Amino acid sequence: MTIPELQTAIIASSTPSQALSIFYKFCGSFGVNSNAPPEWWTKINELTEEKKAA
Repeated sequence: MTIPELQTAIIASSTPSQALSIFYKFCGSFGVNSNAPPEWWTKINELTEEKKAA
């Protein structure tokens, strides 16, 4: 994913958590956060988890 593709995807996202998820996937493709502790991933999952309507 290129920077312009990232920007387009974030602009097109419909929720903050969707935008964060796109951004973190982009970062992960470059190895960013690859050595993060488990707590980091737990928090990122909490922030990017889409809430499903009941």
